[in-house]
Amino acid sequence: MKYLFLFISLLLATSTFAQQKPQKIKYRHADEHKFDSRIDAEAQMMVGNVEFEHGGSILTCDSAVFYQGKNIMRAYGNVEINQADTLHMYSEYLEYDGNTKLSVAHGKVKLIDSKMTLKSDTIHFDRNKQIAYYPAFGEIKDDENLLTSIVGTYYTTNKKFVFTSNVTVTNDKYIMKSNHLVYYTDPKTVYFYGPSTITSETNYIYCENGFYDTKNEISYFKKNAFINYGTQTLRGDSLYYNRNTGFGSASKSIVMNDTTKDIIIKGEYAEYFEKSDSTFVTDRALAINVMKQDSVFIHGDTLMMTIIPNTQNRLMRVFHNVKIFKPDMQGKCDSLTYNELEGEMKMLYDPILWSGKNQLTSDTIIVTTNTITQKLDSLKLLKNGFIISNDTIENYNQIKGKDIYGKFKNDELSTINVVGNSETFYYARNEKKELIGINKAVSSSMLIKLKDNEINEISFIQEPEAELSPDETIPENARKLKGFIWRSDERFGEKEDIFRKSPLKVYNKDEDFVGPKNELKKSTSPDKKILKKNKKLKPIKSAN
Repeated sequence: MKYLFLFISLLLATSTFAQQKPQKIKYRHADEHKFDSRIDAEAQMMVGNVEFEHGGSILTCDSAVFYQGKNIMRAYGNVEINQADTLHMYSEYLEYDGNTKLSVAHGKVKLIDSKMTLKSDTIHFDRNKQIAYYPAFGEIKDDENLLTSIVGTYYTTNKKFVFTSNVTVTNDKYIMKSNHLVYYTDPKTVYFYGPSTITSETNYIYCENGFYDTKNEISYFKKNAFINYGTQTLRGDSLYYNRNTGFGSASKSIVMNDTTKDIIIKGEYAEYFEKSDSTFVTDRALAINVMKQDSVFIHGDTLMMTIIPNTQNRLMRVFHNVKIFKPDMQGKCDSLTYNELEGEMKMLYDPILWSGKNQLTSDTIIVTTNTITQKLDSLKLLKNGFIISNDTIENYNQIKGKDIYGKFKNDELSTINVVGNSETFYYARNEKKELIGINKAVSSSMLIKLKDNEINEISFIQEPEAELSPDETIPENARKLKGFIWRSDERFGEKEDIFRKSPLKVYNKDEDFVGPKNELKKSTSPDKKILKKNKKLKPIKSAN
């Protein structure tokens, strides 16, 4: 019984649907009304102030041919369809089928609703589905945007345009271009489904997928997306941009390239503040200073790049777990700043540098690069400066002082000026690299010359106390200056290693020092035969 009732209900519904007939076009008025059998036996000719009604819409024109039996008509001159005062379509000529509610309008066609105006030479309009289509160039205008395309479709119910060929969106702030674009007149949002560009006075945007809220100036771009800010380009798997605030963000595979400064910034998340011209990058943040020979790679947990106000000088700041890589120099610290105009890099909080065989530490390290030649220029180790170089597997040359100033030549340390509480401990060798003794020296300040990253000559400036002793006279526990820490296990040899997390280490320099401070002063005099044999070598040179 249940299934029988269902069957009867379906049958009645089908029968009712089948009995429904298309509404007939109703003739309402014309100044002249006649038949012309030369055209068609059923054709009615109407001229002057012609008016028809169909399905809640009013059609008016200058003249018309009406086929009442076929329920179709052709309208000529000043044609207008008024659909419940919500949609109006104007044209010079119109063909309308009352059975299907399909119309084709030609000649200066204009479709108007409360949100926009569509203009084209030809528009197909389906009143059943409320869809308008133009096959050859159309122009859409609302209160903010002008859109043009070769082909387009308008869904009047949800105020949606679909464009598929040579689309251009123009307003007073930018120009958009695409080959596949969807636009909602309310809330004035554009969706991109193919290669698309947005050009404005401040930037240029490219994407292959995404949307742009033209009313609130908020956008989101994906697939090969990038924003170009003149000399800077920001790329990412996805980009967010607010044109009102000038704020942009990027996620995944981020690359920001500055062509004028030869700097590339990478990471997994970035924020860009257009008005202050500053960038914030985190998650595998990396800055690459592109140089003619060897680029410098700087990594940290967080990276910030900012234009100094009223200048074109860019300041880079890197925070926490900072690592630096250059084939001939590596470094670590917890905080770093880089001044592009001056070529100055400042390292803070437990900084360390490795250059060749040398390990350099102090409270603050400053390295300056010649901005013209792009080569290392000078070095400052401020407060507790300490330089250690590996002489052999177990022996280390050491330089220590309050402040240490160095100069580079061809990216290698050439001279070192130690100022305040200067101390050295190094293994003196002759031209054949044969060990002739161990030199321990203390002075107010000293000048050290290096050759091939090794100490070649020392000049004492004030109050020197120096002693050259045979190797066998120096006990093992007296071969390190106070504060000595050899940190070669932290050094990295490849740029990929800068992303490797370092184990947390806490150093106590006083506890790591082994042996009495003045042990060397108590040792015996050097063997005269050893000095005579190596008389050409002058490891100590007093400036007094």
